[in-house]
Amino acid sequence: MTKRYPTYHASAAVPSRALGAIAVPVGLVAVLAHRFGLMSAWDMVVAIFLAAVLGGLALALALVSFQRLWRRGGIGFGQASFGLLYGLIALAPAAALLASPLFLRDAADVSTNPLDPPELVRNELAEDAATDRVLDSALETVDRQFAALQEGRPADIVPRRYRMAPSQIHFAAREVFTRKGWPLVDEILPDLPDMPSRLQGEVRSPVLGLVRDLAVRIQPDPLGALVDLRSASRTGLRDIDGNAARIREFLAAMDEVLLETYGRFEVLDVSLEEEEELPLPETPSLEQGGPAPLPAFKPYLPETDEVPSEGGEPALAGAPQT
Repeated sequence: MTKRYPTYHASAAVPSRALGAIAVPVGLVAVLAHRFGLMSAWDMVVAIFLAAVLGGLALALALVSFQRLWRRGGIGFGQASFGLLYGLIALAPAAALLASPLFLRDAADVSTNPLDPPELVRNELAEDAATDRVLDSALETVDRQFAALQEGRPADIVPRRYRMAPSQIHFAAREVFTRKGWPLVDEILPDLPDMPSRLQGEVRSPVLGLVRDLAVRIQPDPLGALVDLRSASRTGLRDIDGNAARIREFLAAMDEVLLETYGRFEVLDVSLEEEEELPLPETPSLEQGGPAPLPAFKPYLPETDEVPSEGGEPALAGAPQT
């Protein structure tokens, strides 16, 4: 009669698979909850690192199981393999958060004009507004010095001049926010075609759903309209894309809207090393016998009945006749 020894079973394989099976849903549910506004950004980060801890334990137990199975043989290889796979998946988001500052050389606050960026309006009623204010105060000095030196801002992120009325640019920018599905949180409409205006919307990153504030400032310019943009991360965390990429995406989309609407337009990039103000065409002054300057817009006058005067000039109804 042949003596049989009991088959060795790797005891660490079962808990490895169980911990991994818990870790993956924890991280996935946290990201989905944040994208749908059910969890703040920092709560999501805590959940992601909790999932990473569980995933790390699953990974360690899986490696222990593999080492014992290699030496003794037995069963449990399949469960340890699942534990290894789940552990790696659970560790990936946390690793991406930690490694992103090393690979994404993008500032947390990028503007086409770092010396005078468009103003941001923050929603004080947001769930993580208190955390945002604490983080902003901690990073404000570093980001401002970083921006003032124009480091981390690519050479193509500069103000733009359009040979169009500021009001036309404003409504083209508004159409971009609508097409992209980025909700507007603040808007100042132009009172007149050549008046300054601004827009601000919320943009979510593609993977983690991190919120960025994207502000567009439109000012009248001797050539038409001067446009500045600013994209700032609320938390300072990074995703697979950055603030500079968001500005490029917006400008490309606005060019498409202008091309569809007007068929043809002219745009000029503005170098911050050059003069911001262009000289206006020289017009002789009144003392030099030149014509009176034209107004920037046609003034509004109420409808009145006019009566011609003796000199042939119209006079308002009811005016005394001489």
